[in-house]
Amino acid sequence: MSKRPDMVGNQLWKLRTHVKRTTQWRTPEELLEKAFEYFDWVESNPLIEQKVVVQAGEPIPYQVEKPRAMTIGGLALWLGISQRTWMNYREQEHLKDAVEICDQIIYTQKFELAAAELLNPLFISKHLGFTEKIEQTGTITNVNYSPEDFKRAQAELEGRLGDLD
Repeated sequence: MSKRPDMVGNQLWKLRTHVKRTTQWRTPEELLEKAFEYFDWVESNPLIEQKVVVQAGEPIPYQVEKPRAMTIGGLALWLGISQRTWMNYREQEHLKDAVEICDQIIYTQKFELAAAELLNPLFISKHLGFTEKIEQTGTITNVNYSPEDFKRAQAELEGRLGDLD
């Protein structure tokens, strides 16, 4: 699929300007066909980063293409529906398999691009629901020192430190 002539740079929001009725997709094949158009569009329309390099004291602008991450929000825009409608499709018996396939494609694309560091791995891992677990072990003891106990421990510590001299 070629780049759409009406699309300029990173203006994904211009994809759709109207909302479709939620009953539009009569078959999962119709929904998948439109979803695959979105996936093709994502692949054919990378994000464009503007950069400048200085060569011999002169700034030289250039562009770097970066992969565009597939998203449920982007797919919903492409389809002309809301994300809530997409979530409702997950419960519709005749569409739920097609929706699951699309969800898996989007998840896998983000995971693979992040694994290759073509997308920010930390950002994408959080977006995909990964969390870092830190396990701490040990015992916490509640110790209540009286002022006399504290002075005694302080004197003992000072005595030990004095022995080191």
